[in-house]
Amino acid sequence: MPLVKYFGFVGSALVLLLLGVSWYFPQSTAESVHGTIDKSAIRISSIEKPLERVVIDTNLPTIVPPSSVTGTSRPPGHRANELRYSQA
Repeated sequence: MPLVKYFGFVGSALVLLLLGVSWYFPQSTAESVHGTIDKSAIRISSIEKPLERVVIDTNLPTIVPPSSVTGTSRPPGHRANELRYSQA
């Protein structure tokens, strides 16, 4: 229960502080800036060229490596790697 009292006290103190600050400081008046800017005259340009478009053709068949088709062949140098690690 002391934790509930603490949050109640601190929460109400913060609310009162916010209300006091909003009463003390006047509301700022925002001036409309949209009427003074002529947006039709603004032009942005760059000297950099955009990248070329990449076209991926998904109609071509997928290339499958032959070792995964048979399942029996091993990559070259497989035996050499086994010997190197077994000697260490």
